[in-house]
Amino acid sequence: MDDFSTSWTALREAVAGLADDDFAQPSGCTGWLVRDLVCHLVIDAQDVLLLGLIAIDPRHRACGQHIQASLRGRAPMLPR
Repeated sequence: MDDFSTSWTALREAVAGLADDDFAQPSGCTGWLVRDLVCHLVIDAQDVLLLGLIAIDPRHRACGQHIQASLRGRAPMLPR
């Protein structure tokens, strides 16, 4: 988890230094804006955290799967 924390901190610091207009600029990935790349990295980070939660306690599997599907627009969010 130390590698994850280090990577997450680096991403947060990099994004914190961006101006709003920077998110609409092309990234180093063909066809992706900076905004697209940041969202992709955040979703990947969420996946890592969910998989860690499921590994600790398999009872969280259904909740984790629903959250992942919701984040990707394939399932409605749970009511509040």
